[in-house]
Amino acid sequence: MVSKGNVIDLTSRLRPKPATAQEQYDEYQGETEEIVQKWINYLLDELMETDVADDSQTFARDFVFITEAIRSLVYRNRGEGHMFQHVADKMIAVEIDEEDDMVYAQWMLDVDENIPFPVDPADPDYDLPDNDKGK
Repeated sequence: MVSKGNVIDLTSRLRPKPATAQEQYDEYQGETEEIVQKWINYLLDELMETDVADDSQTFARDFVFITEAIRSLVYRNRGEGHMFQHVADKMIAVEIDEEDDMVYAQWMLDVDENIPFPVDPADPDYDLPDNDKGK
């Protein structure tokens, strides 16, 4: 604290001005995206190291699917929505057996029904099977 005549400088002892709600949200979103990118980069590195990753369109499609699943998982965990959450909730039923500490999953799609893909999960004219267990 430095005295300048009759004026005392307290700026070094004052709390910083709180961020606006938008600044806090932007920071939170940035942190969320950093977590997502960390996991995606880790997964890609592992896939490259094991010679699973390649430059094919098939790998790219599968990898984008996985990255959106990771993004959805992180977003849900941090209280944010992501379109893939709706898809996962409709497509996969999950049961947790606490006795053996196992998670059991079942696809809620019947591939023999020849479900037309790609399906837009937001399309009101097409509804994936309901899955109350996945929520």
